[in-house]
Amino acid sequence: MTVYASRDSAVPGRLVFVAINRSTGTQKVSIDGVALAGTASTYRMTAASAANQVALGQHVAPILVGQQPVSGSSLIAVLPALSVSTIAVQ
Repeated sequence: MTVYASRDSAVPGRLVFVAINRSTGTQKVSIDGVALAGTASTYRMTAASAANQVALGQHVAPILVGQQPVSGSSLIAVLPALSVSTIAVQ
């Protein structure tokens, strides 16, 4: 598991996390220690979603897989095997 974090200088209060699960099993990650408020939107790419997009003749791109309200200083995400997830909080 690797998680990168950034603040969006163009949008005050917006945080973006990129979580990479390189393992062959589902992983649970806890992002702690940063003030969170608003809605967390999760976009994801997996081998299955990419294969489906290619089969349909589409460009491979992350897919919105969910949104949830967040507050406090902790966010928990469950990440499928061999996936890349982008979590935008704003």
